[in-house]
Amino acid sequence: ALVEDIGGKGQPQFPTSIEWISNNQLEDGSWGDSAAYSAHDRILNTLACVVALRSWKMHQDKTDKGVTFIRKNIHRLDEEKEEHMPIGFEVALPSLIETAKKLGIDVPNDSPALQKIYARRELKLTRIPRDIMHKVPTTLLHSLEGMSSGLEWQELLKLQCPDGSFLFSPSSTAFALQQTKDENCLKYLLKHVRKFNGGVPNVYPVDLFERLWAVDRLQRLGISRYFQPEIEECLGYVHRY
Repeated sequence: ALVEDIGGKGQPQFPTSIEWISNNQLEDGSWGDSAAYSAHDRILNTLACVVALRSWKMHQDKTDKGVTFIRKNIHRLDEEKEEHMPIGFEVALPSLIETAKKLGIDVPNDSPALQKIYARRELKLTRIPRDIMHKVPTTLLHSLEGMSSGLEWQELLKLQCPDGSFLFSPSSTAFALQQTKDENCLKYLLKHVRKFNGGVPNVYPVDLFERLWAVDRLQRLGISRYFQPEIEECLGYVHRY
């Protein structure tokens, strides 16, 4: 929803995504899974939607409701277990808060939970040096929108998935499109924006992502040799895609 028309007209590249945001705000002013409450899910999604609406100066009333929800509920991050944190949350949320501030949105950022999230972000960025993330696929490809500087796009584009995405993450791919206007990024996003009528899942295709993520975890833990049949099955599924 944040991507500007790559033709330079100053309009949203995906207007149906703005429309989806407008039509899917929950009664309490948040955006997220209406069937189950998770503070991590609601805070991240609501802030992302508020930032998108404010950046295009649209739906001020919905923006205000969203900001009110965030201020009233951001403390709930303290109440949830870190294991429930969505993938890439610790990278994406701090970046969104910085963007929100630039747009004049005041987000409280002094809670103990947020300080822990900022610390986790620094730890993750330290564990994966910039030179490594430009050479081999890492989990940071899923959260490029959380890394606003120091990215070498000519190198990163070599790590794109065959479908044009960055690790099957629409938000990461949208950020790449903003920065590069890459045609493969655009094709991936257009396909799924149309498929889901403007509201794209946070990961898609989920089945490919889950298999690659599982293989990656087993290899990083050093126990992949015990799961060779399962790994071969996962990779075979991915290659058939």
